[in-house]
Amino acid sequence: MKLPATVILAHPFLLYMNLEAALKPRVCLAGKIEDMGLGEQIKGPKLLTALRMTEKRFVKAFINCHPKDVADELMEYYTKAKGVKRLSEASKKKSNEGFPY
Repeated sequence: MKLPATVILAHPFLLYMNLEAALKPRVCLAGKIEDMGLGEQIKGPKLLTALRMTEKRFVKAFINCHPKDVADELMEYYTKAKGVKRLSEASKKKSNEGFPY
């Protein structure tokens, strides 16, 4: 996200939130909303507020506020962004059967 250190110090919740499950999908959705030209841009303080919201409140405020067809497209994009796992996480298949050699 390339935030300055002063922003991180002012908003320490960013250190505790899950990057892959919460921060990245929400920032990607903000970019998608901006690309589609829907409503206000989610930048600055509004983005930090969006990152701090609960999942239910975030979906209500930024996805379900649009017409149904647009909301469905945004929700599909958001769930896909949340479902993307790093390659190392997705390909982990450890089976500890027997001796480790």
